[in-house]
Amino acid sequence: MTSKQLGVVAAVSTMVCWSLAYAAVKIAVTQYSPLEMTFVRLVAASIVLGAISFFAKESIPKVKDLPYFAGLGLLGHALYSPVLSLGLTRVPASTASFIIAAAPIFMVIIGKFSNPERLSLFGKLGMAVSFVGVAIVSVGRGGLQSLDWFALIVLCAALLQAFYSMGQRPLLKSYSGLQVITYSVFFATLFMTPWAASSWTKTVNGALTPFLCTIYMGVITTAFGYWTWAQTIKKLPVAKAAAFLYAIPAATIVVAWLFLHEIPTVVSVIGGALILSGVALVQQFGQPEPTKKSAV
Repeated sequence: MTSKQLGVVAAVSTMVCWSLAYAAVKIAVTQYSPLEMTFVRLVAASIVLGAISFFAKESIPKVKDLPYFAGLGLLGHALYSPVLSLGLTRVPASTASFIIAAAPIFMVIIGKFSNPERLSLFGKLGMAVSFVGVAIVSVGRGGLQSLDWFALIVLCAALLQAFYSMGQRPLLKSYSGLQVITYSVFFATLFMTPWAASSWTKTVNGALTPFLCTIYMGVITTAFGYWTWAQTIKKLPVAKAAAFLYAIPAATIVVAWLFLHEIPTVVSVIGGALILSGVALVQQFGQPEPTKKSAV
């Protein structure tokens, strides 16, 4: 298989893993707090990734790069997971997936700081359409007079995901996708250790299903899903890699209906459709315009 084909396979695998994640989180937070769930999730992921890295004989990162791994762990795991989980305590899984689908827009915005090229008119239009969709979703469940603040919390998670996705690209030039996910998770686990005791208590005394959902989040969503996403980012251009993210909401709607008996509202579907349409405009027709160079 070519590098591009491997990137597509990795992207599809990521899509499947993450579409199931929203339902798993909503079940897990019935027993754990968002911070406790994140700790249990990261411990499970650390064990699996540590074992795989050991048998794969992956090297230890250079000391000078450790702060970058720590930063990725903080943004992409120690902050992203509890922020998203907090939002999901009040926001339906399908609505949350629509909002997270706006992450590619943030990726484009972040990319503009390191790339002198500008988006085309269609790209700017797509960004505007997506933000209108986010606004509709954010006021949809609370009425036009009030914002759904938990939807805005999920939007913060989308921003964190965008920073994580863009932040790992420099490291992937020197390290494998397995190294990036493993050591960022290791650091994230260290950040979450203050919640170890309460997590242990709820695991021992709690129900089995929320615990298994949390283990799924650690082993499949985090360990496997983030590794396949790292491969996607490494082998595909940002625009094509991000395009796969907006296929996740459709799968999430089906999963939420099957396991949570959630049916998305008309307003959330309209807002979600605008988000996805805007992202599609950016990815398909928003090719950057070359910046004119001065004749010096």
